[in-house]
Amino acid sequence: MLSDTSLPVIQATLPVVGEHIEEIAKRFYKHMFEAQPDLLDGLFNRGNQTDGRQQQALAGSIAAFAGLLVENPDQVPDHLLSRVAHKHVSLGLSPDQYQIVHDHLMWAIVDVLGDAVTPEAGGESGSAFTGFMDVSDVELPDDAEYYLCGPLPFLKSVRSALIAGGVPAKDIQYEVFGPDLWLADFQ
Repeated sequence: MLSDTSLPVIQATLPVVGEHIEEIAKRFYKHMFEAQPDLLDGLFNRGNQTDGRQQQALAGSIAAFAGLLVENPDQVPDHLLSRVAHKHVSLGLSPDQYQIVHDHLMWAIVDVLGDAVTPEAGGESGSAFTGFMDVSDVELPDDAEYYLCGPLPFLKSVRSALIAGGVPAKDIQYEVFGPDLWLADFQ
């Protein structure tokens, strides 16, 4: 959902960002991988980077997400976020990696658009594109049991957040799925 402050800023910047999204995506990935080459190790498909599919996917996702937010500012585009979340969970993204992506994406937007990015636009656009599963603001019932299923980094993150929120460890059950981390240690 967009705030009343964010909506006009996103509406005003969406056309210019959309016009330059492919160049923004190219510069974003180049800048991020130069600064964080470790992200190329298993997190991003090198083939998709080389042939441009990753850049196209990012550009399409940003345009679709922003468009849905502008068309329906009172609704969260759950179907799109769910698809992205499933992909990110399967890859084992961690919260700190979202900040890295955010910082480099905002850098690329400013690099491509220059003075067209006002402090208001940079601040508001930035707030629209951050996020990771955060249960700290969720009211957690005292008598509930929690069942988690996902890759190990996801489980560690959510389990730690639940425990920090007062849920006893005995009330948290989980099942690991995703990349075979045990097998990866032997390769």
